[in-house]
Amino acid sequence: MKIFIDDERFPIREETGEWIIVRDPDSALSIIRSNSAWITHISFDNDLGFPIEGRTIMVAIFGEQVPFPVLEEICVHSANVVAAKAMFDLATSAQKAGILRENVRIEMRSALHVKYQTISSWYDDGYENEKDRLAAR
Repeated sequence: MKIFIDDERFPIREETGEWIIVRDPDSALSIIRSNSAWITHISFDNDLGFPIEGRTIMVAIFGEQVPFPVLEEICVHSANVVAAKAMFDLATSAQKAGILRENVRIEMRSALHVKYQTISSWYDDGYENEKDRLAAR
């Protein structure tokens, strides 16, 4: 099971498999808590358009020590560079503390540089990434 947490983006086209796209923090927490035994991938955005952010979800699941027996990868894909670094560090710390298994990959991809589809743009506008699209506004 792959979980993609973001209020406006979709998983990148090159990533294979079926993703469950979650748009709000309450649903994300509920899905993670009730399905942790089957989750292989989680991709986090930070700024979800709610008072609860992606890093708050991370703090909750790591603080509760939600078990992830088959988790292969955690990816942080936030365009918020400071929050993305904090989330990456949080996942790394959880791994060092034994909350995440040692073989779980932890990655950080800036949504500013990776070509994610968004709800409002299906990349038919000629821009290669979100950073170029925002600069043109």
